Amino acid sequence: MEILNKGHIHITDYLPNNGNVIQFIANKARISYGHYDEMNYDNAKILVKNMLNNGHSSPFEHVILEFEVKCPLFVARQWIRHRTGSYNEISARYAEVKPDFYVASEERYLQFKDVTLTYDEFKSSTIMCNDICYNKYLDFCRNGIPKEVARTVLPVGMYTTFYFKMDLHNLFHFLRLRQSSHAQYEIREYADAIVKLIKELGTDWNDLMDMFVDKKLN
Repeated sequence: MEILNKGHIHITDYLPNNGNVIQFIANKARISYGHYDEMNYDNAKILVKNMLNNGHSSPFEHVILEFEVKCPLFVARQWIRHRTGSYNEISARYAEVKPDFYVASEERYLQFKDVTLTYDEFKSSTIMCNDICYNKYLDFCRNGIPKEVARTVLPVGMYTTFYFKMDLHNLFHFLRLRQSSHAQYEIREYADAIVKLIKELGTDWNDLMDMFVDKKLN
């Protein structure tokens, strides 16, 4: 799924990937009472919703989702504050970075207050600054300066790419924080995309995320 001007997010793996996620969660919970038989879907939905509403979180930790994320550096630095996730990021110490930079859209620009520049002035200045920084980075690299040092001139609007894995309980917490109106617009866009991507995995996943949304709103 494309995000912002040059970003994206995709699901690369998930567990369970060969069964019904709601029944999967319900079955993990039922072992507490020594029950190993599988519940039917309607009863499993009731159980999972009750657990979600009452904060019984451990069964949700068995559900794992992994994503590939391409986002601006400043978004990534907010993202990795969630230390219950697992991350592997492209290293600008070893790989030459690409000239991919975030430029806020006009829709985003119109959210700003008390601005005196037009959007076109803002956009052209942003692009010019990014070009200057990237060309100096390339100049450093071509003149023998190691990438690990040359990268210091690059701006925080540069895009980075990483793998992100998290269990569902902690992902719900991530979403509660990052879909909030208090979160920065750019990371909210990625959080909203995560919900959409999970719902697209199937009817059971869609039902599960509807439960989460209902819980969050109420």
